[in-house]
Amino acid sequence: MDTDHKKTNMDRKTEVTIEDIIRRLSHDHIKPYYDWLRQLLGLSSGALTLLVALQRTYIPIHPLGLPLLQLCWGLLALTVLSTLTALYGESATLLGAANKLGRIYYQEGDEKAHLLLKEDNFVRPATIYVRARIVAVFCFAFAISFLALFAALNVCQSQ
Repeated sequence: MDTDHKKTNMDRKTEVTIEDIIRRLSHDHIKPYYDWLRQLLGLSSGALTLLVALQRTYIPIHPLGLPLLQLCWGLLALTVLSTLTALYGESATLLGAANKLGRIYYQEGDEKAHLLLKEDNFVRPATIYVRARIVAVFCFAFAISFLALFAALNVCQSQ
């Protein structure tokens, strides 16, 4: 009898909808994305620390384009702050979704909670966290560009 039960369970197919696939793919991209943000945080904080600590060794006596380097420092600092904000949003978003689901479940019942789970925007980060991600990426890109310009100007100057 037990083998008959297993056989019927194996014969039964679970229907997967396009929405299920979209939801799974959307969810699966989150971990690599936040891992990438952690890398960005490490790179920007490390670069800022090294640039400030070693400034006496790489800045010429009369540098060209010093504002480029100063902009680089500021943008790296902004990258660190915005990345930290975006990473905080990772946990805040999940906690907010859990609190919302619990509140709906206890106040309005099981059926409303299941409807909430089917919404596409149920676990969506707040606007500030989304913007912080964008700011982090652009600030890092501009900081590296300004650093490269500063280096190019001063390498050409020393020749």
